[in-house]
Amino acid sequence: MRFYTLLWLVASSTRKTHPKAEDIAKLDARKIDDGEIEAAIDEVWKLYDALGASDQAAKGSDLRKGIVEALATKIVAEHKVDATVE
Repeated sequence: MRFYTLLWLVASSTRKTHPKAEDIAKLDARKIDDGEIEAAIDEVWKLYDALGASDQAAKGSDLRKGIVEALATKIVAEHKVDATVE
């Protein structure tokens, strides 16, 4: 779940569903507050729970796909940008 929470945080912070290494390198982790971390955990947990909250859900591709789709919707809604899902 840590991977998915970090995926959510990085994608939200870079405003990209598929951030590149240079996008990640530019992030200042000190600017990510506890509220953003809690929100990321909550969003990832909701998706994980919806998939059955099992080992299979955590290890399968559906959770990652659901996270990327949810992030694309969030990024577009909050930042009025085009977030292409690859």
